[in-house]
Amino acid sequence: MQIVEATMAHLPVLDVLQQQAFADPHISGPAWTEAAIASMLGMPGVTTRLLHNHDQAMGMAMWRAVADEAELLTLGVLPAGRGQGLGRALMLDGVARLAPWGVETIFLEVAVNNLVAIQLYQGQGFAIVGRRRNYYGTAAASIDAHVMSLHISDRKRLSNEQNS
Repeated sequence: MQIVEATMAHLPVLDVLQQQAFADPHISGPAWTEAAIASMLGMPGVTTRLLHNHDQAMGMAMWRAVADEAELLTLGVLPAGRGQGLGRALMLDGVARLAPWGVETIFLEVAVNNLVAIQLYQGQGFAIVGRRRNYYGTAAASIDAHVMSLHISDRKRLSNEQNS
């Protein structure tokens, strides 16, 4: 497994990953468009990570940091790669990259019915801190989102306790 920084050269791959990873908008909310991905790639404070497994692009995560806070903007793994720890690897990679930037707190939104993603985030130490009503809109329905947060210092403490 290899995780690399994605650039504009990776845009077509990132677009395919988004479309396939978020193919069911009733669970994950709608996929980002290629234009939306492109607009974020060049923004200051944004890091986009592309995960390859067995020489195939299998997942991506995009984070935005401002001062001592960051937000997980999107994280997706292809259906064929789910259940193999790839989402967890992207989470660990992102937190490790953000901590040296002075980030103390990370936020994310996740559809309330995306139980697999919620479990992934809770497993990494994120806690539900709020709810955004009708956050994800599709033609067929509107889905609420949990707001989750992680204090990096709490995560380090939990990790140290588990290793003791």
